[in-house]
Amino acid sequence: MNTINWKRVARPQSDGYDSYVISSFLKDKYGWTKNKPTSEYTLCDGHVAVVSSLHYKKISDIINNIYESDYRVYLLDAYEIWDNAKAARLTPYLSAWNEGYGMLKLFLDQFWPLIGYISLHNNEELIKIKNATLNEVIQQVNERISRGCSSGHYNPLHHNPPLSNFVNAVYVTIESPQGCAEGIYHEVGHARLNALNLHIEQHDGRLFSNSQDELYESPIRRDKKRPLSAVIQAIYSWIIFSENDLQCAKITGNATESAEYLITNLPKIEDGLVTIRQHIRCTPEGTAFFDGYFEWGDDVCTRARELCKEQFGDDYLCRYNKSSEYKINQPVGN
Repeated sequence: MNTINWKRVARPQSDGYDSYVISSFLKDKYGWTKNKPTSEYTLCDGHVAVVSSLHYKKISDIINNIYESDYRVYLLDAYEIWDNAKAARLTPYLSAWNEGYGMLKLFLDQFWPLIGYISLHNNEELIKIKNATLNEVIQQVNERISRGCSSGHYNPLHHNPPLSNFVNAVYVTIESPQGCAEGIYHEVGHARLNALNLHIEQHDGRLFSNSQDELYESPIRRDKKRPLSAVIQAIYSWIIFSENDLQCAKITGNATESAEYLITNLPKIEDGLVTIRQHIRCTPEGTAFFDGYFEWGDDVCTRARELCKEQFGDDYLCRYNKSSEYKINQPVGN
């Protein structure tokens, strides 16, 4: 392809330039092209297929006791309970951000809906499925009030069995519409950088030269220091979903809910940007890419502070300081 304007690649552009560049990398690597799906259910105006995951137990498997007795099932494939009403509930939280919504249409192939079944934190059942009917499970999911999500994205190196053809696919729990939208954008952020050969644990050196042996404190994962590629991936995925949270503040009556998401994440994004700036050794192409990365990250942080101050008033500073305590409550491991 022609010379890349790397400064326009990190942030989704209104003309789709970033998706054009990223798609060219995926085509070279996997022969990937974006095709409009023919599945029964779709998102993003018919551009993203909603399909069942091959890698998770189904709700009916639990109802019918089709699983190993010692198998700990934390997430379940929720395709059996997906319908057009759930798509309609989610869509406003995906489409509030025009550039992001356009990017999803050009990049994302599949969405695998999940529900959280057992809490990872305390093994508590979040939804009662054993001895329930599918309709009873649907009612519980519809009535459940939650914030946030669990999520991931398809990686042919990690998913067994791998799919026959490469797809950009994300899987996210669906109980909270804004949380689900956050998870979709979060995972798409990871997948976009993967496409550029900038992975969590490795990179090809095209954009920066820090090695995987050089480790840094990450605001996101606190159990150990991480390669700079991991910090870059983490903060990028948080910038992209925070941009969507900011756009979701425009939904009638949703500004405070968006601020609730943002106030928790803002200090971590700010700290991550500081770490990357302090330590990154950019290549010439990387200098342009990270100029765009940092400009977008700074802009998201500025607008997030403004929204949170507007919504929380005199309580803003206290809440911001409380969110910043992650550095004390979660000291970084070795």
